[in-house]
Amino acid sequence: MVAATAEQGSERLEQALLTLRNESWPTAPVAEVAPGCYLSSRPLGGELAVVFTGPAGAYPAMGREQVLAFPELVTELSTSCTCLGQAAGWVYDPEVQRAEPHLTPHQKLWGSSFLSQFHLQLCRQTLALEPSAALGFCSGESNALFAFGAWRDMDAMFDELCSAEVFSRQLGGSFVAIEQAWRHRGLIGPDEPVQWENWRLLVPQEHVAAATADQPLVHLTIVNAPGDVVIGGQAAACQHVVAAVGRHRAYRLGYDVAIHCPEMEGYQQIWRRLHHRRTYPVSGVRFYSSFWGDHYQPTADRAADALVGMALNTVDFPNVVQKAWADGVRAFIELGPRDGCSKWVSQILGDREHLSVALDRSGRNSLHQLIDATAQLVAAGLPVDQHRLWQRIEAATVHGGSPISPSERTRRYPAHPKVVQLPPLHRDAAAEQWQPDDAIEVMEPAPWLPPVLDALVPGRTVDSTSVPGAEAGTDQPPPTAGATTQPLGNPPATEAPWPAPLRQAIAHHERVAAMHREVLARQAEVHQHFLAQTARSLERLGAAARDTPPSPTVACAKPAHAEPAEHSGPAFDRRQLETLASGKISSVFGPLFASQDSYKRQVRLPEPPLLLVDRVTGIAAEPGSMGDGTIWTETDVGADAWYLDDGVMPAGIMVESGQADLLLISWLGVDLVNQGERAYRLLGCDLTYSGGLPRTGDTLRYDIHVDGHANAGPVRLFFFHYDCHINGERCLSVRNGQAGFFTDRELAESSGILWDPESPEAMPSEPARVDPPQVQCTRTALTAAQVQAFAEGRVWECFGPGYDAAKTHSRTPKIQSGKLQLIEQVTHFEP
Repeated sequence: MVAATAEQGSERLEQALLTLRNESWPTAPVAEVAPGCYLSSRPLGGELAVVFTGPAGAYPAMGREQVLAFPELVTELSTSCTCLGQAAGWVYDPEVQRAEPHLTPHQKLWGSSFLSQFHLQLCRQTLALEPSAALGFCSGESNALFAFGAWRDMDAMFDELCSAEVFSRQLGGSFVAIEQAWRHRGLIGPDEPVQWENWRLLVPQEHVAAATADQPLVHLTIVNAPGDVVIGGQAAACQHVVAAVGRHRAYRLGYDVAIHCPEMEGYQQIWRRLHHRRTYPVSGVRFYSSFWGDHYQPTADRAADALVGMALNTVDFPNVVQKAWADGVRAFIELGPRDGCSKWVSQILGDREHLSVALDRSGRNSLHQLIDATAQLVAAGLPVDQHRLWQRIEAATVHGGSPISPSERTRRYPAHPKVVQLPPLHRDAAAEQWQPDDAIEVMEPAPWLPPVLDALVPGRTVDSTSVPGAEAGTDQPPPTAGATTQPLGNPPATEAPWPAPLRQAIAHHERVAAMHREVLARQAEVHQHFLAQTARSLERLGAAARDTPPSPTVACAKPAHAEPAEHSGPAFDRRQLETLASGKISSVFGPLFASQDSYKRQVRLPEPPLLLVDRVTGIAAEPGSMGDGTIWTETDVGADAWYLDDGVMPAGIMVESGQADLLLISWLGVDLVNQGERAYRLLGCDLTYSGGLPRTGDTLRYDIHVDGHANAGPVRLFFFHYDCHINGERCLSVRNGQAGFFTDRELAESSGILWDPESPEAMPSEPARVDPPQVQCTRTALTAAQVQAFAEGRVWECFGPGYDAAKTHSRTPKIQSGKLQLIEQVTHFEP
């Protein structure tokens, strides 16, 4: 039995016992005697098979909750198939959520492929199940070969299918291959286009055979189960067959690809070439072919033969299922979108002992579906490691070892913390004097470090533990020669004693680190003033409220593609920046960086859509020097930009658009030093906004500086600042930027964010005095659809009865929709 709460569990158990008292004992191997309650009188026995479903059932957001719960499985799949983001990224794109009728066959094919392979990883790694057999429904046979490792070049197949225009032109789109076959046989006129359609018919197979006997342009392409088939062919001919068997028994499949028909004969050479791939042996798994109606051991030739045969002939799914059952399979798990195959398996096997479950079902939370499927497998006696699943689910709902109470879920978000000012840096008379160029600065930038690091101790990086007068640190292993810090400037190197500026610089960075730790520890205390100020402000607002006229609507301008400003050094366009984000960095930066192309981890700009830089207009820095330097970049705010909110760039996107410090530190050679072992993390900075946010048509120009470098033990740090201008006026400044490079172990052992929004210090001393709500919301939770309605301004759909008056509003307060809608659902709502 599975239940969300103890109360629900008691109700389900009582209902199950009542069912068993009033009805006969169920005879099925696993019977659902109440919602979430599964009963089995004996272990099922036999073998386990997984069934890879076909592409026709793919739909937006399929498996969303499972993917969110197990992101590491997505990472593993992305490692073996880098095309997954491009091929199946549409599944979780909010812009596609309402476009299901317009999904292309190509999108459905790769979306189904992603989810079915994700499901196999879920079965094997989380539930610790090892199937003995693999069945594939249509293209599911290819997915099975990839998922079990018989094929290992999915990126290449993706590129080859795209280049051959298989689903956009040959077997879909304009159906060139089908047109050639029909014209060769004289079945269509010279000007008659191919309009291929696929229909599902809920009628016996023999009735379909009779209805298609005089229709050469229609074929029986798939037999799903007894009384459940698919036909495909010319639209008018299909309509004739549908009318013959009864329109009420038919519906369009929504996946119009011409396959499993004799017209594929003229295309079989290309189809075989696409499916004749290097094949690796897989032990312990039987692969079943619908063409042969039996299992086979995959080789390059045998797999190609099986898939060509399936493309040329009707798919007989019942034949494959019955053969697997005869070979000893008793449990079937459907992988991929929806639950069609699992239903067909039960329909095919009837009263024969078996269990058939699906890991996805349209219209239902996919995590709930996974839990119910797991419960059935456990009841059947399969060797499921259910505790892994329960631990993962519990981690999402347990805090500090006990269930989260509704009151503990409250989040109160504060404003800015108090300014933290470092103690002054005492300098010798010989030290360089620094004067602030901006009155708002509260912390001096990182001081210049002279080029004495290599000269002082050859082959070794200088750190704070080596400097007289610096605070003693923990013992650290000596750095390798490959990690030697390069000179940062041009003054002449000296021998001992240590120069005064260097002693001060490193000691200053030690104080920065100490103060940073202190700031993190004191984060919870700095909000009391804000909370008290908020309460006072609410009182004043209540007494002095007045109507505010709506903001005038500003016409959207086209992006200003002005000539970029002239700066020194290399410049890069958008195409080159995309290469730097995901391709070989040396192809843009030059041969000096070729040695890092093989590193698994490099400092890069993010890939689109988070690549916000449109061009680099100049770099003033020595490549590979690990010195200081400057980079100038530009970002256009286009009318079609994905992040716009009522024509305005959000503040967070504006900050992120200054992301080219990543590119600059890469140009300076940090990966030549880190050698793939360390990852970038931003540690902190001070932001100051001036004026309004960027609007459509604006061009943001960033002037980004790396000011210096330091080591804290083995951790490499760098310091930066930047300014952003629009039309010559500064609109954003970033000061005291600090970032570092850390190993996986250092990141795993860090304390994370030390501030706790639920601490007593964050709570107001007295409740704020506010007017009672004019409408009392009756909802205690908000679904994803309701939150989306709020984001799109439909308040009445979100909060329910009593909010109909909001239908007349023209500027309803809302959160941002689309890709920047970061709240998906509200599990507890107690305003």
